[in-house]
Amino acid sequence: MYTMQKMFTLIFVNKNITRGTFVYEESIR
Repeated sequence: MYTMQKMFTLIFVNKNITRGTFVYEESIR
């Protein structure tokens, strides 16, 4: 289950960076 969550996190982060959500999260901080 940990591996599955890790893979999901990698894909989720990859999508966020691609869509520019990373900048959005930085603004929230």
